[in-house]
Amino acid sequence: RNKGYEVYSPSVGPVTCAWDRAVETYYRIVGGTVDYGKVHSEKYGYERYGRTYPGILKDWGEKGPHEKIELVGHSFGAPAVRILAYLMEYGSEEERAGTPEEELSDLYKGGRGDWIHTVSTFSGVNNGTTLASFLRKNGVLIINDIYLAVNTMLGDSAFNEKIIDFHMEQWGVQTNPEKLQKTHLRLPTAKWKEIQNYNKNVRNSVGFEMQIEGMYDINEWLDINPNCYYFAHAGGNSSPTGKGYSKMNKDASILAKIVGQITGKFTSVRLQRYGYSKPEWDRHDGFVNTESAKHPLDEPFEVYEPGMKLVPGKWYDLPVEERMDHVSYMGMGMDEDEYLAYFDNFVSFLSEVPD
Repeated sequence: RNKGYEVYSPSVGPVTCAWDRAVETYYRIVGGTVDYGKVHSEKYGYERYGRTYPGILKDWGEKGPHEKIELVGHSFGAPAVRILAYLMEYGSEEERAGTPEEELSDLYKGGRGDWIHTVSTFSGVNNGTTLASFLRKNGVLIINDIYLAVNTMLGDSAFNEKIIDFHMEQWGVQTNPEKLQKTHLRLPTAKWKEIQNYNKNVRNSVGFEMQIEGMYDINEWLDINPNCYYFAHAGGNSSPTGKGYSKMNKDASILAKIVGQITGKFTSVRLQRYGYSKPEWDRHDGFVNTESAKHPLDEPFEVYEPGMKLVPGKWYDLPVEERMDHVSYMGMGMDEDEYLAYFDNFVSFLSEVPD
């Protein structure tokens, strides 16, 4: 920002599904009341409407500085920005078919894919991760119970506003902050019925969608936006051990080293039907397999080379960033000047992408 770039970081649900994150991001940008979709919300059993936002860029898509924007997603933010780019171009056929015309959000109408210039993913779970697949369904359910119990307890307290905004009011485990009259704590079990309703639809939860099989399902319907340039940044600060798996290098962050014990060692033959393969997927950044963080396996791509002609509607896999682990992209374990220089180079790179 100090160098003149206009940058925004919209707050979305930290564990909500990729669809909800994409929709929330859209309304953060254009303003209005979040509409998760009549068909989508009824299918998964939660409230259709969410919070109301004033809008960051009300002139998005109009001639001028905001005619096109750059979307950036880290980790599970990757499928979120990809879905937003998809909806802007194609909209949702399901929502158009199942929603009265006067109720249909502009987001689900499509036809505005050229409002987005580039989509960049950093250590994105574009094809899932063995870390999440390790959990399987029962592991996801346990984590959901724990997280939503904490959400129930703290969601209507000052904690939600000042530390972590859970963004889970559509599921009824907390009150929409816009309607909350007095902050208070609850018993973790006070919303057990709502928590179990969330767990009925495990395929619509972040724990499943991050799995290799979960992202495979998303990639089945998610098409590339022909107007956008796509760039995939993958971290690879790990090395093979000679024992059939890779572990984090010595200069990796502590958190990546700890989590990488699962990411690097877990494997399963059943995952091969979803695009996973050894030894190509052995390398990882602690949280996400390096191969997965590249282009989605069913979408067109090229390996990026300096000076090559770039065209929209295609992924470009940037060279694997050897020293980056998953949390390096958030600045953890990195020198501040080095971190800022990394993203300075990134935005300079985007400025050279053709219109």
